[in-house]
Amino acid sequence: MKNVHSDFGVKIFDNFLTPTYFYQLQNKVLGKKFSWNYYDNITNGEEENVKNPYCSNELWQSGFSHLVIYNETIFSQEILDLMLGLHCKILDVSECNWIVRSRFDMTIFSNGKRKHVPHVDLLIPNITCVFYMTDSDAPTVIYDERLSSYEIESFGDLYSKEEFDNFKIKKVVYPKENRIVMFDGSYFHTGFSPEQYKNRVTLNVNVGKYF
Repeated sequence: MKNVHSDFGVKIFDNFLTPTYFYQLQNKVLGKKFSWNYYDNITNGEEENVKNPYCSNELWQSGFSHLVIYNETIFSQEILDLMLGLHCKILDVSECNWIVRSRFDMTIFSNGKRKHVPHVDLLIPNITCVFYMTDSDAPTVIYDERLSSYEIESFGDLYSKEEFDNFKIKKVVYPKENRIVMFDGSYFHTGFSPEQYKNRVTLNVNVGKYF
């Protein structure tokens, strides 16, 4: 897989989808029949990520997830067909040709705006895309620090706890319906739990490019 993303930077697009298409997708995801899986720590998700010694299970670290695709395996046919246009547009804008992973995430109201643990999504070169399904007061924070090597077992091999807790902020992006932020997947990033909204719902997509 090519590492062609080092100069991609951070890109933000509003009104990414046409209004009718977006609201169809939003109504499906926020509907009563849409299925969600609970995780004690939403950052860890399906456990495919590198071991993060700085993850903890405070109450606000919990959340819900709905995995659509991971590593060419389909996990959710119930939403995949409706997402075809969105996935294709993400690939076009990012100039990639492979959906590595696509997953909906939800964090819920917390008594105080709570930050989740900084992380990278995958240990392969990728562009990370966060598509906002709802407005919320809980931002995405992208840090200046980047993963210097994919050949690691733990973030603790790269950073001390003090360094990890004091990453320098590169960009703060607030959730807005139909907004997407794309950035080089080697940047550490994180999200928050909301304090003024019931939830924060995103679609997290990681895309790459074959040789």
